Amino acid sequence: MPPFLFFFLLLSFPFTSSAQLSPFPLLQQDIKVKQQNIKVKFQTNSTYDNHIEFGLSIDPNTSSLSGRRVPQIQSLINQARIDLQGTFLLSQLLGVKTKLKTQLEDYIGRDDKLDHFNGFNNTFSTEFILRLNNQLPRLRFQHQIQRLDREDDVYDYVENQIGFQFGEVFKYHLRFRSFDDDQTRRDDFLLVGSRSQLGIWQLQFGILKNLLGRFEYQVEHQRYKDNLNNLVLGIAKISPGNLRTDWKHLFTTRLIQIPTGQIIIQEDINFFQNNSSTSFYDFVSFEFGGTGFYRMADGHWFKLRLSALQLNFKDRKTIFQNQSQSRINQQIGIDLLMSWKLADKFSLLFGYQLVKNRINEKSKILDFLNYYHNIISIKLTYD
Repeated sequence: MPPFLFFFLLLSFPFTSSAQLSPFPLLQQDIKVKQQNIKVKFQTNSTYDNHIEFGLSIDPNTSSLSGRRVPQIQSLINQARIDLQGTFLLSQLLGVKTKLKTQLEDYIGRDDKLDHFNGFNNTFSTEFILRLNNQLPRLRFQHQIQRLDREDDVYDYVENQIGFQFGEVFKYHLRFRSFDDDQTRRDDFLLVGSRSQLGIWQLQFGILKNLLGRFEYQVEHQRYKDNLNNLVLGIAKISPGNLRTDWKHLFTTRLIQIPTGQIIIQEDINFFQNNSSTSFYDFVSFEFGGTGFYRMADGHWFKLRLSALQLNFKDRKTIFQNQSQSRINQQIGIDLLMSWKLADKFSLLFGYQLVKNRINEKSKILDFLNYYHNIISIKLTYD
């Protein structure tokens, strides 16, 4: 069984979920560069994850991390991060914002198999903010560089990203990811370099006094390097020397209701389509979600999200008995966040996520794709 048979799940979820990272975007205030200031933020968190993936395949038939008895990889992830942010006013029209993030990551797993994922994740970004007058949206020009350095050098990479933003209407990002070793043939697309371009268009409007709507469209073109082994190229139907390229389309519609100053309710519909140069990676997903947010007078708040997602694949090469050529994944998810203000600058965040995944496959060898995914996290923040 090819070690990346589960890889299609990893491709879709990061892109799809990115539309929900900020569940109430209309309430976010524009950054105002009025004076020079420097901020320091520190946070530490521990997360239990019973189905950790690292962006890699975890096929229990071939993976050295998991096994047929316990196919789900469990881990306790400890992280500590420091954020340094500086905002400077260069003139009445131009400001600059810089940010440095340094994060230490420590993975605790069965038989110390996850130690090679320990390491540092560092990000440095610079943003220039230009405002010509009060009537026009702000123009933003951004550059970000990220360095991932783990104990196992196979995962080390540098990612450069440049971006442009016109208010909240349009955003553009160009990203280059380069691994330190780009010659060794890999067995996973997430271990080879890539280049991507992403464009985002947003339209928001008020329907009634306390009812807001937002439509968003994202299109991304991504191209992967070709240092992959022959097994991956054969299963993906890619001829040696050719590159895999994907066109990704995401349509998101949100309806936001604000019945009181403390309660926010959001419903959203997300449609995602991946069109690849190889039909093996063609798929679509459709998601419904509902989110409720409640803020208490003392600064505490909690958020609850319920979602249902269906992921459809086609043109899958059958390898096992009773395997379907058109695979369907169905997910039901619960996401709970609660925040407490402990002191003037300290806050505590508790999170719980549960995802139930089911597939239409009848083959017992693929039964590991029917699972429950639990994530429990506790985060302490000084801001």
